[in-house]
Amino acid sequence: ARKAGFETNYIAVQSLTDYRQNFLYPAELALIDHVLTVPVDVSMASRDFAILELLVQVLARPAPQFVYVNKQGAHFPYQRITPENAARFRPVMQPQEPIADRERLINSYMNAIYRAVDRFFAELLRRIDLAGTVILYTSDHGQNLLDDGRPVTHCRRSGQNLYEVVVPMLA
Repeated sequence: ARKAGFETNYIAVQSLTDYRQNFLYPAELALIDHVLTVPVDVSMASRDFAILELLVQVLARPAPQFVYVNKQGAHFPYQRITPENAARFRPVMQPQEPIADRERLINSYMNAIYRAVDRFFAELLRRIDLAGTVILYTSDHGQNLLDDGRPVTHCRRSGQNLYEVVVPMLA
């Protein structure tokens, strides 16, 4: 990207103290012009919107920008991403509730997707100029919502359910 005339940016909510996170090491970070992170004290429900503020600032720069964003996204426990009073889909899981009720699990997941994807992009697209801008969006893993009857909060390394490995790719 730099050779093509872009300033390079990495914006993340995940800690950069463990450089094995997403296999990003100090030598690789040194190749990026601007590394921006969300402070660790920002609540789970607000992290992606803190990223949004940073992203809007970066995209407003006069020079061409290449930006790689690592959002919080819709990770379990989903109720930490969407406060219960903002839930569109009900009933929802409660804090510390075991993963057993599929309806509550799916509703909590859909609320997290609505906040982390739909609301994030609605706000981003309202605030940036899309002329000359390309946005690619994908996920690092799919999700198993008791689809095979087993409570899984992340993608398994082996024996995955199809829904754990199928991810969206939007342009």
